[in-house]
Amino acid sequence: MTKNVYAQVICSVLFVASLATSAGAQSTVFVYDWSTANASTAGTILDNTLGVTGIENDGWERVADFISATPQRGQDDIVRSVGQPDAFFSGNFFTTTLPGPQSLAFFDDRYLRKNDSAFSFSIPANATEVDLSFVLQANANLGTARFGLEGIQVLNFGVFQGEGQWGVRSIDQVTIATNVTGAALLDQTTRTYKANLTLDLTAPGPLKTVDLVVDNLTDGGSEVIFTDLPFNLGANADPSLWDELSLRAGATSIDNLTVAFSVPEPSAGLLMMLCGVLSLTRRSRH
Repeated sequence: MTKNVYAQVICSVLFVASLATSAGAQSTVFVYDWSTANASTAGTILDNTLGVTGIENDGWERVADFISATPQRGQDDIVRSVGQPDAFFSGNFFTTTLPGPQSLAFFDDRYLRKNDSAFSFSIPANATEVDLSFVLQANANLGTARFGLEGIQVLNFGVFQGEGQWGVRSIDQVTIATNVTGAALLDQTTRTYKANLTLDLTAPGPLKTVDLVVDNLTDGGSEVIFTDLPFNLGANADPSLWDELSLRAGATSIDNLTVAFSVPEPSAGLLMMLCGVLSLTRRSRH
């Protein structure tokens, strides 16, 4: 077999392999599991309370502190190291037991955590997909439990307080929630769930699509809440600009905030270009 034939065989193999993998992607995963936060048996406050500053826990800042001269929310929001809700929680975990004094209208507190040396994530501008998930406890009456990412403001998803519904919220502050309770949020029995959001970034412009699937870890099974739902990222559609974890929670426990992204595999076109160069190189030597 001549060297040219060898080159052609190699190119054919690469082309077939590229057809099989060009639709695939390379994935990277980041998991924030509260292991870098300060936790204790009694619980350590996630952020400051009653106007006391300088006691932020692991970089988390409560949004109410930015807009109130006398912040009072969040004194019930803590990181614990013992008393795991169930086997799906491990190590440290975040928990809220009661709403803060300013929370009666919202039944939740909102926190942001910018990337730092203890924990950071990064998503490249060419990412084709972002996958977010977190573990939470909920029932039909529990308060908000939502997780998301922010640069300026991007998205969050999970359980919406007072509605007993799973949903997402976009940059234009539009809440898109299920019209039925769904995913076993049917009664006052507290169950553990894993909420999974997939954001498809392949469409040009700020309007993308999202899928939301909820795994019922307590009873077993999964439920598709929605697929290919139009979702507006606004002017902040470049994922490389997202640098903050977002958490909005009240009367629930939360763990394993997970950020993953996918980038394209080498395309068939690129591999064929390489084959062309290889073939020309072989010919030039004869």
